Amino acid sequence: MKNIVLGMAFMLSFGTFANSSDEVYRNEDQVISPRKYCYEMKVIKQYYKNFLSARPSDNFTLNNYCTAAEAKIWGEQVNMKYARETTYNEFTGNGILYLATTVPMQVASSNCFTVANN
Repeated sequence: MKNIVLGMAFMLSFGTFANSSDEVYRNEDQVISPRKYCYEMKVIKQYYKNFLSARPSDNFTLNNYCTAAEAKIWGEQVNMKYARETTYNEFTGNGILYLATTVPMQVASSNCFTVANN
């Protein structure tokens, strides 16, 4: 009989600890949101005529304020966009060629010109 009472007391105390830990994990204040940083991509627009540079290249920088996972997706979208806009023909050597960095680089937040929350 003594063992049954001790066993019941042990089970009740364990259940109390288990319930308290569940409450801790259910608390929404403990959800950690991912940090956002400023990411940058450089793009070069080069004009070609008969395989020669027709005029000086246009360099511009794109900035985005986002998380690391969003930056990866944003970098792929930028590369696909400029790949579609490239009109350079390898056989004639004429057209516009866009060159973009493949991966966004993390820079200081003061370098972000526009803050866009995606």
